[in-house]
Amino acid sequence: MEKLYTEKKSPHIDLPFPSVPTPVEKEFIKTIQPGYSRKIELYIDSKSSPLKHLFNRSIKRSVDILLSSIIIITVLPWLVPLMAIIISIDSKGPVFFLQKRTGRYGKKFRCIKFRSMVQNEDADRLAEQQNDERITKVGKYIRHYHIDELPQFINVFLGQMSIIGPRPYMILEDKKFESLFQNYHYRNLVKPGITGFAQSNGNFGSTTDIQLLQQRVQFDIAYIQNWSPAMDAKILLRTFRMITQKPAAV
Repeated sequence: MEKLYTEKKSPHIDLPFPSVPTPVEKEFIKTIQPGYSRKIELYIDSKSSPLKHLFNRSIKRSVDILLSSIIIITVLPWLVPLMAIIISIDSKGPVFFLQKRTGRYGKKFRCIKFRSMVQNEDADRLAEQQNDERITKVGKYIRHYHIDELPQFINVFLGQMSIIGPRPYMILEDKKFESLFQNYHYRNLVKPGITGFAQSNGNFGSTTDIQLLQQRVQFDIAYIQNWSPAMDAKILLRTFRMITQKPAAV
C-alpha cells in the first residue's frame, strides 16, 4: 500500500516552499472543479520516511498507547460527565460529535470530538467559518483551548489516529485539497494526529488562504520525512505550551 502512494510522487524540486499562485490564480483555484489538471506542486525529498520501518512505527505506537491510556483512565472519566452537563445546558444535542475523516492509506474512520456547534445540516459540508453562528457559547471556549479534541485520545487508543501527525480534514475538504495540491495523498502514509508539526508552529484552524494551506501541507510532509521520537516530543511540548499560553477567549 505504501508503495502505491510513494510511486505517485512528482519529480524532485529545489524550493522547500514553491511559489504561491498570484491573486488572480488564487481566485481561479477557488472555483476549480474536480479533474482540473493544474495543481500546486509540493516539495517532497527523495528520501523515504523513517516511519516506513516497522521498528519506528512500533515505537510511535507504543507511546500512543501509553499516553492515550493515561488520558482515558485519568482525565476522560471526570471530563466527559462534566462536559455532558455543560454542553447539554448550553444547547440541545449529543455530547459528542462524530465525523468521518481520512486515515492512513485513505481509510475512513469516525473522529470523536466534544460537540461545539448547534446541530446543523452543514456539519459535514461546511468547515468552521469566521464568526460562525453555529458555534455555541461553550463551543467557543472548548475550541479556543482545544478541549473539544480530547476525546480523540480514544481514536488514538483504537489505532485510528496518532497523538502526533497530520491533522485529519473533513472528507469534502480532503477532496478539495487533493484537487489543489499535487502529492497531497502523501499525508496519508501515516496516521492523522491530534496535533501536528504545522499546528505546533501556529498554523491551525479553518482557513481559505491558499498560502497557509500550502505551508500546512508542506509541514505535514516535512514531518513524515523527518520523523523521530525527539521530534514528536518537541511537537507535543510546543503544542502544550502554545495552548497554556493562549490569551483568554473573549
